[in-house]
This record gives sequence, C-alpha cells and structure tokens, in this order.
Amino acid sequence: MYKIVLFGLLLSQCYGFSNFVKKITKNPFRQFFAEKRFKPVNEEKTMTITHENELFNHLNHSLYAQIGSNPKYIENSSYSWFEGDGMIHAVLFKDNEITYQNKWIQTDRLQFEDKIGKKVYLYLAEFLDQNGIVKFIISLIKQYLRLIPGVKGTANTALLNTNEKLFALHEGDLPYELNVHYDSFNISTKGRIHIPNLYSTTAHPIKDIKRSKIYLCNYNNYDFVKGVFHYNAFDNNMNFLEQKNISLINNGMIHSTSFTGNKIIIPDMPMKFDALRIFKKKMPLYFDKKHGVTRFGIFDVNSLKNPDWYYFKDNFFVFHFSESYETRDEFIIYACVIKNHDIEGAFVKLPEDKMNESKGVLKEIRLNKRSRRGVVLENEELENLDLGFPHNIDFPLSSKLQRGLIYCAIFDTENTYIRGFLRIHTNSFPYAKPDIFLFEEGTYGVAEPQPVVIQDKEYLITFIEENGKNYISLVDVAEKKIEKIEISARIPPGFHSIHYYV
Repeated sequence: MYKIVLFGLLLSQCYGFSNFVKKITKNPFRQFFAEKRFKPVNEEKTMTITHENELFNHLNHSLYAQIGSNPKYIENSSYSWFEGDGMIHAVLFKDNEITYQNKWIQTDRLQFEDKIGKKVYLYLAEFLDQNGIVKFIISLIKQYLRLIPGVKGTANTALLNTNEKLFALHEGDLPYELNVHYDSFNISTKGRIHIPNLYSTTAHPIKDIKRSKIYLCNYNNYDFVKGVFHYNAFDNNMNFLEQKNISLINNGMIHSTSFTGNKIIIPDMPMKFDALRIFKKKMPLYFDKKHGVTRFGIFDVNSLKNPDWYYFKDNFFVFHFSESYETRDEFIIYACVIKNHDIEGAFVKLPEDKMNESKGVLKEIRLNKRSRRGVVLENEELENLDLGFPHNIDFPLSSKLQRGLIYCAIFDTENTYIRGFLRIHTNSFPYAKPDIFLFEEGTYGVAEPQPVVIQDKEYLITFIEENGKNYISLVDVAEKKIEKIEISARIPPGFHSIHYYV
C-alpha cells in the first residue's frame, strides 16, 4: 500500500495536482442513479395492511424481499447505482395481512459513516470526475494511516436463505447475517460473518440440494493483481468446508456462475482491471473485446480437479446465468449475453450511442466436449425485438413449474425501467417464440421477480410502481394480468430478490 501511495502522489504531480484542485468546484457530478425514481429512501418504515385478495392468501407464511442500493451519504460526488448502502424491502404474508418493512443493512462501512455523520468512502464513479485522482490519493492515504477502516462491502446485491438464516450479499465482501423475527415482524443486522483468509463471496450462491452444500465462489476482487477464481463450499448452516483456487487468464469480474447439478460453469471473460486507467479519468475495470479471450471452465464438484476449458471465437460478457445441463456430447447453458459491455457507461448512465451494442439478450451457449470449443446460438425473434424503445433483457429465471421455461425482465435502457417480462421455452431455442408481457404506460417493475406456483399456475412475485404508487404484485406473464396490493411507501429500483416460506 505504501508504494501505491507514493506512486500515486508522483503521478498526481505529473498530471497537475493543482489543476485538479482548481477544478473541484466545476466538476459536473454524475448522479443519475440518485435522482427521480432512484432517489434514496431516507427513513425506515413498518406497516401492516389488511386485504381480501384470495390469490395472495396462498402465499400465507412466506416472505418476499428485494435488496438494492440506497446510499445514505452522497454529498457532492458522482455516484454509481452499484455502490450505495444496502437496503432490504420485505413483505411478510400472514393470514389476511401483509406486513411491509424496509431496513438499511448495518454494514461496517455504514456504521462508520454514521459515526462520522457524512460520506467517507470513495465511489468508483468518482474516478470519472475531473478531480478523481485527488480523491483516490486522499482515500489511499487515509486508509494507509488508518484514519478510516479498510472496509468496502455494502451488502446491497442479493439475498440468501438457508436453514432459517437470511444473509445479505455483496461480491466485494463476506455475507452479513440478518435477524428476522416473524411473529412481530422485524429485520435487523446480526453482523458480518468472519472466515479466516477469505475476503469475499459471490452475490449469486449455488444451492447444491443433492450434496447439502452451498457454493459461494468468488474472484480476486481485493487487489486484482492476477486472475483467480475461488471455489468455496459451505454447509447449509454456513460453516466453511473447503476451497480451491483456480487460475484465470483475465483479472476482472465474474458476477455469477451456473451449475449443471454436478459441475460449476466458470466464465473467464475479458473484463479486466488496470489501476493506471484512473489517471486517464477512466474506470479501472474495462471490457477488452478486441484483445481479450473468452473461455468457460467446467469444474467437477466431486473430484475438485482443475477445470476443463472451452474457448470461444468471439468475446462477450455475462452478468447473469440461468439453467445449464450436461448431455453426452455437450454442456448447454442459458444466459443473458452482452456482446460489448461498456462498464464506464453502465456505472453512471449508458450513453445513447452505446445502448444497442451493450444490451443483453438471452442466448444458448453450447460447449462441445470433443472440440473443446464454445458457440453462442441466438433466437431470431429475441435478437430482432421491436418494442418501440431501446431495451435490454436480463434477470433470467428458471420456471419452478416447467423445465426448460425461462423468464426474463425487459428493461427500458434509456430510462432504466423494467417495462415488462418475457418467457420462452428453450426446446429448439433458436426457433422458439417468446411470450411477451409489456406493462401499461406508467407501470414499471422495481427489481428482480421470483417465480411462485399457486394452484398449479405460475406467477412472478415482485414490487411494481404504477403512476407513482407502489404495490406488491403477482404477475401472470402467460395471461398478461397483474394482481396487486398497494403499499404506502416508496420502493426505489433494486437488484435481486428472494421468496421463501417460513
């Protein structure tokens, strides 16, 4: 760390430290994701609502919750949606009542800023500011002198329920366990779990029902010096069992993986990290489409042998995978694929000229066991969807009712709204016809939904906003109908969600 600080100070002089200081007050802060619908909620609420909706009564004694980014301290700085303090919005279904509650996750980072009473930690989006280098150097010096704790996790990305325990996840940190009291509904933060020599876990855990294990893998996101994938196995009580380190050719981000039931799909994609980019007012993370290499590894959780690697002709990036399975000759994987990911634009707001090439589309990925090559197959209708607005397809979810049926959210990329959902059968995927449900004008999805089955029929449970009001909703994509109960609280857009019975 000492060498990094000295190197940063030297370069800051070369790039004109005094000029950066003079420009601080002139900096055009980027706060798209802290305004309008994204404006943070500034208070925690609990409310109970009595209803007479029979459909929701079938969810009796269950909980639906979403988690997302809700920064408590923004001040005069650029801000990206991915970095705000975690806040959970939850609904407990009990008899003819629903109880809603929202709570900040009391991370070490948030508690320290609460103690100081202001923003302390640097947002990655601030690297794009005119004075980004100055802020970066000051932040390094403060951490080196131990004026601020070296914490970074915001617990804002996803939720994990296992053995009557609930955890808030963030891929830059270890999970935070939450206390949930269901009788008098209340959520509080128990604290961050501690595992020696483990710095972080994924925000997309894999539950292995057959082996009674949970795989909370991660990548080298603590120094990014070299690419490493860490296979981490836990039991259902979140006791750490085993780890294996796997070398990667890329040193960037792996947001999620997929699982066949016996093998983990490890995506080694050219999302790379270069700290020196900040001196050009660019993000240290970037997608190297021109010079990178994309490959997928097949890792057997029984043998724990080094993975077999399958290479692709073209580069791409995947944030979210859906189901995958193995045949005699192939591995078949479904994921929302981005051909050319503009991570800098995504952090502050994707520019219009980058929307089309940065959009995600559900695709079928096949890995041939004989040739060790991978191919990406497209669905013509999904590729050529004309919805009347620029869109992105993400959050692929496997049906609980029909194998081979996948749901996805449809985002309006210009306004960053969920405008509807689609479902598609993966049998003969290139020729399958998607079933699309677009919401009426003024209605928007708030976060990832979850499939629920009620009387042999499948719905997506989620929060939606309709003409400025918020609702807990059951969306019937097939029939294009929505059942909803109003919640008198503002629920900003979030990330991932969970539904389980208590």
